[in-house]
Amino acid sequence: MVQVVKLLQLSNISDIEVSSGIKILKINGEEWVFFGWYHDTQYGSDEYGCTSTPNIFHNWLMKRSDLEAGKTDHINITGSECNSFITLGVQYLPSRKWLMVHGYTYTSGGTGYPRLAIYDVSDPNNPQVVKDIQSSSSVSSVFTHALYNEKHDKILISWKPTLKLYYGSFNDLLNASKIEDLPNVIDGYDVFYSIDDDRVIVCDNAHFPSTCYIMDLDTMQIETSGINLDLPKTRTINYLVTLAKSDSNNIVVQFRSLNDLSVIKSYDLGVSWGSKTPQPMPIGDDVAVFDFSNSKIHVVNKDNGLVQTIDLPKVCVEGDISNDGTIICADFNMAGNSINKLVADIYYKVIFNGASVCIEDNQGQPLANKNIYVGEIGGTNQLDRWQMIRGYSLPSSLDSKTTGSDGCIDLSEYNGKAVVIIVPP
Repeated sequence: MVQVVKLLQLSNISDIEVSSGIKILKINGEEWVFFGWYHDTQYGSDEYGCTSTPNIFHNWLMKRSDLEAGKTDHINITGSECNSFITLGVQYLPSRKWLMVHGYTYTSGGTGYPRLAIYDVSDPNNPQVVKDIQSSSSVSSVFTHALYNEKHDKILISWKPTLKLYYGSFNDLLNASKIEDLPNVIDGYDVFYSIDDDRVIVCDNAHFPSTCYIMDLDTMQIETSGINLDLPKTRTINYLVTLAKSDSNNIVVQFRSLNDLSVIKSYDLGVSWGSKTPQPMPIGDDVAVFDFSNSKIHVVNKDNGLVQTIDLPKVCVEGDISNDGTIICADFNMAGNSINKLVADIYYKVIFNGASVCIEDNQGQPLANKNIYVGEIGGTNQLDRWQMIRGYSLPSSLDSKTTGSDGCIDLSEYNGKAVVIIVPP
């Protein structure tokens, strides 16, 4: 059965917020885990020396092996244990080994200066600041979003409730002293989400559901008229998948075209949305919907609808997938104080061995004659926990490859490049 195993208890305090979500970084053949966290009310009793606002926020980079061993050894990526930077979202650029985190410099409850920091983690034991920049103005009820697209060399930054999308080149960012120094601004949007290397979804998130549009990253022009999109959403190989509520408050899974966001297939799962927002996770072109209110995982196929429901014995959210098929995750919102792992009863391991990659099942047996997909990526991999969005900038095309009798394929043609490897069920 599916198991959720506690790896690390962050604190003896119960009201812990893992604000950034979990991000697994593959660096020099080793997995590292980044997450930002804090406790909400008991500021005077932090075991790590953080005693009062605004300096109550932790931003940790940990070896996964230490995390699995229950150790608290960590790198403070900001350079100090207790700081005022609350990180709300993470983007990893594997081709450059850059970690980009966005959030805000906290001043008071829900208020602060929207902020973006980029770190060079090529030596994760000694992260270096590439750029740390914030807005010139403090904002209340602030939710910051940021995205860097390598193909078009565009950095995009926006925040709620200010509906302005600032953008420019990376050199523009390096030369800026504040976010507002970026040379371009578009009014009316504060949320964006990658479709592929050439397009993003931009939204007016001042209302629910959001009014969203497709924007071309080359011309920065709107390609489609406004479409109401519920949250959350995720990208599979060939579709954008959104979750919506039916008239009877059930979870509805919508498979949408990447061309115009129109709904191709829609499935009412027949289960209540509940008080906790469900989260979709792609599995090839299938979607696993983590239904926290009902402690279930629903697997949905584009052509056949709901194909399987699995018990989820413990809430496990805001996670990321490791090479060996486990999901490193956190407790839901303020519900606990631990970092966990979710282990399925059936999963695949992706093992890198020089110029080859080998696929094994969870029993360690090679998967011979297994069709998998490989493609080069520009490096965008974004997690935005506040809107429960998981987004992947996948390549515009994927090569289909078949493993040999040893379960391996040769990847020498991608030497020195960042690639995505998809192993369908």
